[in-house]
Amino acid sequence: MDLKILHDNRFMADIIKGIRDFIVNEPKPVIQSVPQPVVVQPVVVQPQAVAQPIAKPIAQQMAQPLTSVSQSTESEKSEKRSFTIVESDVAELGGRYVASSPIAAARKASRQIFKKTAQNLIRFVLKETTRGATKKQFSYVANRELMKEPKIIRRGDREIKYTVAYTVKACIGTKDESK
Repeated sequence: MDLKILHDNRFMADIIKGIRDFIVNEPKPVIQSVPQPVVVQPVVVQPQAVAQPIAKPIAQQMAQPLTSVSQSTESEKSEKRSFTIVESDVAELGGRYVASSPIAAARKASRQIFKKTAQNLIRFVLKETTRGATKKQFSYVANRELMKEPKIIRRGDREIKYTVAYTVKACIGTKDESK
């Protein structure tokens, strides 16, 4: 407790010293200088040729509807739908598959599942996760078969060889979760 009193006394001593210094040292008067008068020079403006407007007049621009980049990309995105795997024969769940239809998303999902499993026949259920859509579920059966003859596609200098065929078909077990 003695240290606290000592600390408080030192603090008060610093404050008193600061006040005493302020009172003893009177502020010095500030010498103000007289401003010099400003002389304004006249400016001669040369007439220039009036530029022709490049854009349409404002009235014509206002009459036309506005189209922005964000509106066009938003409408393109609205055609796409999102899906995820909720059930599967294989332990593969989740993922996000974006396509314009459920069967197109099922093709993408089946390719990803086949990359991770050795089975040639799988069953899985996709659920739509598009914002604002009904969360309907779609069941599919996918099959992977070796082709008898490989399919070769040429793109420029490259050749792409397909040896596996994938088929995806809808099952009868399609559920509607929203009911």
